[in-house]
Amino acid sequence: MLEELKKKTGEVRGEKFRTHAEYIIRKKGVKGLKDLEKRINELGFSFKFKEIKPLDWYPAFMHPVILLVAKDLFSWDDEEIIEMGRSAAKISFIGQVLIKYFVSLEKFLNEIAPEYWQRYYNFGDFKVSRINEEDKFLVEIRNYDLHPITCLYNSGYFEVVTNYLVKSKKLPFIEETKCIHRGDDCHEFIIEREKDSLIQSEDESYELIKKLKDFEGKTRGVALITTVAYIQKMKGENGIKIIEQELERLGYPLDLNKIDKSKWYNSLVDPLMMVIARQKFNWQEKDFYEAGYFAPQASSIASLFLRYFVSIEKIVQQASRLWKNYFDFGELRVVEMNKENNYIIIEVKGFDLHPLICQYHRGYYVRIASFSLGQDREITAEETKCIYRGDDCHEYKIKWKA
Repeated sequence: MLEELKKKTGEVRGEKFRTHAEYIIRKKGVKGLKDLEKRINELGFSFKFKEIKPLDWYPAFMHPVILLVAKDLFSWDDEEIIEMGRSAAKISFIGQVLIKYFVSLEKFLNEIAPEYWQRYYNFGDFKVSRINEEDKFLVEIRNYDLHPITCLYNSGYFEVVTNYLVKSKKLPFIEETKCIHRGDDCHEFIIEREKDSLIQSEDESYELIKKLKDFEGKTRGVALITTVAYIQKMKGENGIKIIEQELERLGYPLDLNKIDKSKWYNSLVDPLMMVIARQKFNWQEKDFYEAGYFAPQASSIASLFLRYFVSIEKIVQQASRLWKNYFDFGELRVVEMNKENNYIIIEVKGFDLHPLICQYHRGYYVRIASFSLGQDREITAEETKCIYRGDDCHEYKIKWKA
């Protein structure tokens, strides 16, 4: 099957392979990427990720080759390939340029879509149009015959791009109604936007503002700075300004670039920024997980701590103390550490801010564990108890492979 792919003509930009590499490193670490590259070369394809230049052209068949080998090597299911497409739309340089400068849906439909396709591919014809006035869209791709696995990847990619353009908090529903690999003359995707209420999302911000006025819990500025740093990383200075403008509109003006890392701030400022980011940037739960994963490397307290407590045992011993460096309320303790079965259970009590913080903490704990266990180790964090599901605490189980 892979040998047949070599016969496929057409080229793609190296940017596509860069997004593949970033996703694999995030999921499987640097070792996972090296293992993938080794397997690809063993199969007779000469390919090195580090030699790829984002704007150069490369054989298009390497796109499905990477997806197929990754799926086999890591035992990934179809959903993982779809997620890989979603991730690419978020981190792609070309995608970010599109989102930054061509945010009008009408402009995209009427002018940008065909050019956007040609930024990635030197073959195939791409067209997107409305089915009705606002809720459904039709994507049609002709002369694009690589492999069925690219249909999964593309469905994830189109989900996120549509989500950015229609400015929705939720991913749309997408279905491939025609497929060249099923005997049709083209690929056809029906994309239906899931409706959500702007009024409800605005109410959420107002409710947090009301709660903030009476909330006594405090967070050290260094924790807020990591959230600001992530917003800046993903959305630049313009993203920071958008958050500041909304904070001012809500009656809580704050200069995000002047947050004092040692000063204490109202703890609801952090989830308020996250709620605004979800509104303004269409971020999903995975984005807040990524924000948490990014935070330890941006935090001076965490960096200092990890410099001296590099073993997982030392991190566990000092976890409660580290919590108190960030918050003046709530309690974190390690309930169980089982090195034989490779897991740790963390319990957080007296901590009620917002459900988005749960996703943030999942990413944070995975990142902290990776400093000790190694970034090439597969590590996961599951919230097994949550006060927003009726439990008396938040409980996280951090697991890793030997």
